[in-house]
Amino acid sequence: MPRVQNIFTAFTTGEISPKLNSRIDFNKYINGVEKMENATIFPQGGFTRRPGLRYVNEVKDSTQATRVVTFQFSVTDAYVLEFTDLHIRFYRNQARIGGGSPIGVSTPYVAADLFDLHFAQSADVLYITHKDYAPRKLTRASHTSWSLSVIAFGPAPSFVADTDLGDGTNESLTLSATSGDGVTVTPDYTTEDLFLVSDVGRTIVSGTGVGVIVSHITATSPDTVTMDVTSTFTGTALADGDWVITGSPNTTLTPAAVGPVGAIVNMTLSATGWRTTSAPNGGDVGKFIKINNGLAKITAVTSTTVVKAEVLHVLDSTTAAVGGLWTLEVASWSATRGFPAAVGFYEQRLFYARTDTQPQTIWGSVIDDFESFAVGTNDDDSLDFTITGQNPIRWLSPKKKLGVGTYGGEFTIGTTNDAAMSPTNIKIDDETTYGSSSLQPVRVGEVTLFVQRSKRKLREFVFVFESDSFNAPDLSLLAEHITEGGINDIAYQQEPDSVVWMVRNDGQLLGMTYDRAQQIVGWHRHTTGATGIIESVTTIPVSGKDQVWVVVNRTVNGSIIRNIEYFDEDAWSGATEFNQWDQLNTDSAIIYNSTSTTTITGLSHLEGESVAVIANGAVHPNKTVSSGSITLERAATEVEVGLAYTTDVDTVRPDIQTEQGTIQGVVKGWSSINARFYKTIGGTINGDQVETRTPADAMDAEPPIYTDDFEVNNLGYDKHGRINIKQTQPYPLTVLSITGVLDIGDI
Repeated sequence: MPRVQNIFTAFTTGEISPKLNSRIDFNKYINGVEKMENATIFPQGGFTRRPGLRYVNEVKDSTQATRVVTFQFSVTDAYVLEFTDLHIRFYRNQARIGGGSPIGVSTPYVAADLFDLHFAQSADVLYITHKDYAPRKLTRASHTSWSLSVIAFGPAPSFVADTDLGDGTNESLTLSATSGDGVTVTPDYTTEDLFLVSDVGRTIVSGTGVGVIVSHITATSPDTVTMDVTSTFTGTALADGDWVITGSPNTTLTPAAVGPVGAIVNMTLSATGWRTTSAPNGGDVGKFIKINNGLAKITAVTSTTVVKAEVLHVLDSTTAAVGGLWTLEVASWSATRGFPAAVGFYEQRLFYARTDTQPQTIWGSVIDDFESFAVGTNDDDSLDFTITGQNPIRWLSPKKKLGVGTYGGEFTIGTTNDAAMSPTNIKIDDETTYGSSSLQPVRVGEVTLFVQRSKRKLREFVFVFESDSFNAPDLSLLAEHITEGGINDIAYQQEPDSVVWMVRNDGQLLGMTYDRAQQIVGWHRHTTGATGIIESVTTIPVSGKDQVWVVVNRTVNGSIIRNIEYFDEDAWSGATEFNQWDQLNTDSAIIYNSTSTTTITGLSHLEGESVAVIANGAVHPNKTVSSGSITLERAATEVEVGLAYTTDVDTVRPDIQTEQGTIQGVVKGWSSINARFYKTIGGTINGDQVETRTPADAMDAEPPIYTDDFEVNNLGYDKHGRINIKQTQPYPLTVLSITGVLDIGDI
């Protein structure tokens, strides 16, 4: 029976797909594992038990879905926001602001919409968007003073919309024919003229039928028009609500003055075209006029030829503008037309994108004036543009160019001349065709990581110099199984190691250790006790690290509770009784650090649960929480109490090429396995206990931390040869490499 030495030097590929279990020829196979649960990967190669979750508070309403969001003013001043049904609460310095009387802000956002919110922050203001809610901003005045308000844009963007001239009841039209030229259009409305002289040149649309108005006839009552049909109508009766008129009044408009902003000026047409408030559709009050690079809002209709309008952006001149050189517009964002669904900053502008009415349109604010969308042709004026196609925009991501994800593909927005973006130099490039989900992506350096349309793949939107274009490779390709069910939330942790965190639909937390420069993409999965379901994740900077916060749905004592918790890597950094490790090793944990006691309280969130206990650095027998407390069997000054979790890692099947060929499928057994541990206590290797305490160690003290090789022997035979490393105790475990002597059966 041949005997060979084998070594696993790194685990940076992480958990791989079962579909790769026979790809021994693939160079990333040997650095992968078949299972990595509740462990994270070091970019240097090893893996370590994840930190435990520190309990902070129950959410405001445990019956409702809750989301955590980052608010970062600076590296030293960051907050976690708890978004729940119709409310926000705030956390700072690992505690809820206000404690038992929490600071909160009411919102219009219901629980079902929380994960479709998009955010963009500038200093103390967080801009929030959702397609069904007017854009809002959350403003911080101090740690305890917050406000949420609807943004009063000055002005908001507008566009030329199709106009429904009816009132929804009796403004139907009768056509003299469904096709041909000179078709007479007779309105049923008789109170006043439905059509006006300046409608000549505009188009009537009903379904697939299209006709251009060519004349206005005043000899009849009511006035009629004739049109040349360019696309046949399906019938001669057009019911109210089934037809619209497109474009703006087609006649000359003369402004009485250019401004200033706030001034009320007359705007006069050369032919009838303004509609009064008595018109079936309510008239033109509240609509916008774009003329001579300026903008005004109609405040009153004096007659069918004269309106009064408030100047919102000063005009260049009072020159009369012929039809086609000025427009009558409506607000782009409203309850009837929808609100923007995506938001982001780029080149000192605040960009919004996608409404139900304009799903491919992007709007950029005036430079350094994020709440003004004043029009013009100056470089710093607002801008808007539309991506060709039928796919609604899902997200915006700023980098060297403005990245845009749509349902059908990904684009970049740049300029035609490599200068700063302006209203006159926008260039849209179609980059990839994978399609994006509505999850707001994360940016890692110059790369945007986005979740594909089906929520099963994480893609890396990156510029490729060789092709001078962007590409979006699938980062989940080698672990396609791990995202099964879909990704519901995503966050990025930069320090101490680069990890992308994702919430899977079934409540598992996925991590992807990611270092593009070193070609490291390694996946790992995380579960938690009390039937714990992770529902949301975010990160904030704390003391030189990024701290990972989650919402956990647990069933405790027969009831569902939702908690705010965070991975605590530094819980015991200030311990005096023991200082061998820093991190928590239990979930939903609390710590006690005071005078010697046998009673630990503050555990009502774990009522009726069996909890793991570490007392003065040593494992204590499990206890069941009763009346929010437990009683220790021995007094201690430093105690951790929480839910146990298991770290479980299976290596891939080893392969060694012999003179007879591969050893896959051949009976084999590990004569010895040598694991190189780092700051570890306990654990098992293929079921054998790792016992590192020696006779020289004091029996009445916590076990010593272990950094060295540990060997187990004669572990039996099978055909796969996997090695399992497991930690069930609430102790740290880190593995740097695994070597072993493998006995191979006959080939």
